[in-house]
Amino acid sequence: MKKLIAICVVTMFLLAQSPSTLKAETHTGKASSTLTKAENARLNAMGNRLNEIYKMDKSNLSRSEKWQLRNEVLEIRNTLQQHPYDGVYISFGGIIIILLLILIFF
Repeated sequence: MKKLIAICVVTMFLLAQSPSTLKAETHTGKASSTLTKAENARLNAMGNRLNEIYKMDKSNLSRSEKWQLRNEVLEIRNTLQQHPYDGVYISFGGIIIILLLILIFF
């Protein structure tokens, strides 16, 4: 009986702390998540520049040039991470549930 009570208490504590409540939410201050054509073009240009930097041959660059590229990459990454992505995200558990429902109904 003591083991059962201990297991129930531990389970309650584990379920009370879900990952969504532990993550701090950041507010960017934007009212809507839709991007204008100009913003999309700017983000695409940043992504293209990031790919150019990754594909660049950096062996013949000086140390200061490499440092400038590194700072540029970090700046572009931070900018791209601040903007929301339009899309649908499905977790692995969600995919399993969908597949099980498809198998049950068909």
